[in-house]
Parts: sequence; structure tokens; C-alpha cells
Amino acid sequence: MVHSRIMSKKFLFGIVAALLFTAGCDRSERLTKLEKQNAELQAKLTNRNQAADFDLQSKCAAAAKAYFNEEWSSNDPDTILLEYQNHYNKSSGKCFIVVEFHYKSKTFNKDGSWFGHIKLYDALEKSDYGELTESHEPRLEDRKMTEVLLTCQVYGQDCASSKEFLRRIKPYLND
Repeated sequence: MVHSRIMSKKFLFGIVAALLFTAGCDRSERLTKLEKQNAELQAKLTNRNQAADFDLQSKCAAAAKAYFNEEWSSNDPDTILLEYQNHYNKSSGKCFIVVEFHYKSKTFNKDGSWFGHIKLYDALEKSDYGELTESHEPRLEDRKMTEVLLTCQVYGQDCASSKEFLRRIKPYLND
């Protein structure tokens, strides 16, 4: 009888140990399965976010092109340079376009003077964010150009130079 009690305790201990081991394996397997499902969901979410970003970038490019063609495209013979670049700013959800326009002044043929104009614009909201206008006039004595700042502001604040303007619009065109 003592022997059977010892056997019964050993048997019960073995069953409990087996159950605990099985439960531990079961938990481990469930944890592994949940981690795998989590990784799969993260991958799907990343793919959806990338697709949404691509869609927004495409909409931005189309809106910027439409704005440029409507507002800036011209066959003006005084145009020296007219180009644009667009950027979808993901963190702000805005679509920026920078237009650079250089054109001859009235005295261009006589002295080579010209104007430069750069504009930062939100193509979706249709709002101005910044503008720079300079005149460029040659100095005959040293054959260099004199730049005269006519307009310089970014988001309602004045700036003192073209370098400052470019530095201040840079955050809008990054991200």
C-alpha cells in the first residue's frame, strides 16, 4: 500500500509536470504565433502607409503641375528661366511648389540686367508661403552683378537676403 501511494504520487507528479510542460509549450507556441501575426500586421500597415504616401505624392505632383501651368507658363520672350519643383511634406500634410522665374529687365539688351523671383506656394490649399524678388544689375567696372533685394518674406516674416530666404523655406521642402 505504501508502494502504491508512492506510485500514485509519482504518477500524479508526472501528470502535473506533463500538464505544466504542455501548458508552457502551448503558451510558447501561442506567443510565437502572436508575434508572427503582429509582424504580418505591421508589414501590412507599412505597405498601406507607403501606398497612401505615394498617392498623396502623386496628387501633390498633379496639383503643382496644374498650378504652374495655369499661373506661370508663358511664351514671354523676356523669360530667361522658368522652372518649378514640388514636394509633398508628409509631417504637415502639405503640397509645396517652388517656382523660380528669371526675366529680362527693360534695359536687359543694353546692360544685361534682369530680375529673379522665387515663390513658395501650397498647391493644394492655394496659399502663399514665401516670396523673394531681386534685381540683378551688372557693374561695368568689375564685371560683377549687384543684387538688390526687393521682396523677401517667408510665412509672413521678412527676411534680409536670398540666402536667408532659401534657408527658411528648406524645412517646407524636407520630410
